[in-house]
Order: sequence, then C-alpha cells, then structure tokens
Amino acid sequence: INEWSGDIWNKNPLPWNNYYLIIENLLLKGARVDAIGMQYHMFYNKDDYFKSTRRVYNLRHLIQVMDNFARLKKPFQITEITIPAFTEESADEQAQADIIEQLYSTWFSYPNVEQIIYWNLVDGYAAFTEPGDMTSGENYYYGGLVRFDMTEKAAYKRLYHLIHEVWTTDEQVECVNGKANFRGFYGEYEVEADGKKYNVMLDKDEKTVCL
Repeated sequence: INEWSGDIWNKNPLPWNNYYLIIENLLLKGARVDAIGMQYHMFYNKDDYFKSTRRVYNLRHLIQVMDNFARLKKPFQITEITIPAFTEESADEQAQADIIEQLYSTWFSYPNVEQIIYWNLVDGYAAFTEPGDMTSGENYYYGGLVRFDMTEKAAYKRLYHLIHEVWTTDEQVECVNGKANFRGFYGEYEVEADGKKYNVMLDKDEKTVCL
C-alpha cells in the first residue's frame, strides 16, 4: 500500500491518523499488506518552502511518525522522494545535499525501513512538463540528483559517499575453526578466504555467515 499525498509526515503521529486507520482496517479484515509505502515529495513553492517544511524536516518528528506506524508491524518503503534545490546555484545545491543526507541517514537507521527510493534522477525530465522546461511542472523544483546536462550535483555525490563508503563494510578478519565473526551492514558480500572467492548474503534472518 502506498500513500501519495505525503500528509502522514505533516500530521501528528497518532494511531487515528487517516493512513494508519486505513492500514489497520485492512489488516483486521485479513487483507494482505506487504509493506507500508510513504512518499516524501517537498512540492512547495519557493516562497512557502521554509515555512511549509518546519515539521517534515524535523528529524525527531520523522522518527515519531515511524514509531507510530511501527505498531502495525510491517516494513516501510520510502517510495518517492523529492527535495528541491530550486536553482543551480552552489548554495542551493549544497542545501539540498545537506537535507538529503540527514533524511537518508535517519531512514537508514530505522529498523523498519527496507527501501528508500529517490524520484527524479535528472533535472529537466520530471513529470508533467516538457524536457528542459524548468519553469513548470516538477522541473520547477530542480529536485533531481544530477543536472540537465547529466553532471553530478552535490546531492548525488553525498548519497554516493553514504552508500558506497559509509554504509559499506570492508574488513579483514581472522578465521578460527572455519568461522569468522564481524559486525557489518546487511547486504551482499564478496568474501575471499584461502585464495577462493565467495558471494554471500547477510540479512536479518542470517546474521552469521559460514564459509
């Protein structure tokens, strides 16, 4: 199930939230709900942007929202994200990158979150507009991770750093009696031992990898 309006982030984190009640009602009736989708589009006019994002950019509030929905005991998917830069000015792009880093770090740290999906990769090709028209539709927000000419924005570089450098485990460990213990991020690993290479998956259900 997927909530498209983004209202869940901008309301008090209470069990009588409309989206919460819909999911709870479905579960009580025996419906299949695999995951709770939560879109996060900051589609606010530049003049209203600061005032309109005070609650949704409050990281404590975001955690309280997720704590509320965690009562339903289903994984979360942050299904669509748009964080505006509004221009190609360096200060605006840096502000976009700072916000994205804080949001991704908060979501990544929360146990229920299983997917985080950014919406528009490239500026100028967003929905409801002509390519390259930066005055209307979603292009107005400059919410992509790379510019129209495909050059990387600060937000792209920041996410690359988080995903490939901060949230990646690269360890050398000692193997004792055929076993090696380490603390690492969940995901697919390439392991080399005794001159042989193995591909193994470390997930929540298999915390110990044996070669």
